[in-house]
Amino acid sequence: MKKLADDLSISSLDFQEILENVATGVYVVTADREILYWNKAAEKITGFPENEIVGLKCYETRLKHLDDNGVNLCKNECPLVKSVKTRKKIEEKLWVHTKDSSIKHILVKTIPLYRKGKAVGAVETFDDISQIDEIERINRELKEMSIKDELTNLYNKRGLYELLGSIIAKAGRGVKSAVLMIDIDKFKKVNDRCGHIEGDRILVKLSERLKKSLRIEDMIFRPVSARFGGDEFVVILEIGEKTSKENVMFIAERISKSLNEIETCVGPLKVSIGITPVFENDNAEKLLNRADNALYSSKISGKPVYTVM
Repeated sequence: MKKLADDLSISSLDFQEILENVATGVYVVTADREILYWNKAAEKITGFPENEIVGLKCYETRLKHLDDNGVNLCKNECPLVKSVKTRKKIEEKLWVHTKDSSIKHILVKTIPLYRKGKAVGAVETFDDISQIDEIERINRELKEMSIKDELTNLYNKRGLYELLGSIIAKAGRGVKSAVLMIDIDKFKKVNDRCGHIEGDRILVKLSERLKKSLRIEDMIFRPVSARFGGDEFVVILEIGEKTSKENVMFIAERISKSLNEIETCVGPLKVSIGITPVFENDNAEKLLNRADNALYSSKISGKPVYTVM
């Protein structure tokens, strides 16, 4: 530590005590990458004690920094080297080999140190973010669960309203989309005669058919709620500049044909579909009401597909 104090004009024992008690790993290297200082938190995170690190060049230690592709950065241009070369602070998420041969995800921050315009070294701080990664993963899963229908694994009402806001915003930028409202005709009869287990099987089967009938970028929803019945589905199509009304009708008719082939205990399934484009001055309720009206027109006309364009 004395060498560090001499090289970097640091003399305060209080400063050393602070470094030894912070929860963040801290180490200091010279311009030629010799490690001068290694604090207790660095040892705790990596398992390597000070006497196995200090005095070595950083690329000579068993402590290896890896990028997301598994490339060993210690052999090339690690964040410390980049920081000194560019005279800039560097912040990156990397992986580090620990003494027990495990790998931890760390957030690295490096700061170049200069004295009278000459590079004298750099400081690197690092924190173990493995637990943060796990919390973020759990949060992603919980969010996914919150916007998915439990029975069909399609997006639910919450997921629908989130995406509607996005596609309405895109309409303002010239991206064309269409909303399809799909309803199973007389589905109550299926539940009454065949039971709810059979009704659920048909809903799952319909969901699978919908996925096969659409592109991977198209979105399907089963937004069961006070507003939507359990036999209603919503599809959002991004239709592009060159897609015509006829193309959208073709897709809807293909969906209708595929779904109407599903057999139930009361005969083949029959669905009605209403279609409406998305306008830049829409809001979610206006858009869904228009799709609802198109669906209602489809039902009373007896036609499988009806559209309001």
